[in-house]
Amino acid sequence: MTSNNEKRKVLITGAGGKIGASLSKHHADTYDLRLHYRQLPENPGDGIDIVAADITDLEQTLPIAEDVDTIWHLAGDPRVPAPWESVYANTSWACEMCSKLPNRLEYGGWCSPLRTT
Repeated sequence: MTSNNEKRKVLITGAGGKIGASLSKHHADTYDLRLHYRQLPENPGDGIDIVAADITDLEQTLPIAEDVDTIWHLAGDPRVPAPWESVYANTSWACEMCSKLPNRLEYGGWCSPLRTT
């Protein structure tokens, strides 16, 4: 967690996607970024905090949220339309992370049980 004179630590999930890559580029000087990819990129660059994890595996992804102030959750299935299982897994991950780290993260959205019908 950051103190008053440090940059805010932000985890961007889906940093390899179009929106994640754009936010990573434009906010590199503003925030202390940790970039999440499904698989590690070939040439990540020096001094960049990069992690790889399967976003559908909560136990694998909990450690990547260590010591972050904010999560910008952009990982997801880019297909239109994406299969329900993929959408559900993505949304479930976000809700589970909020429940596991309730006092540590800012959360600008809402979580509620999802219905399949």
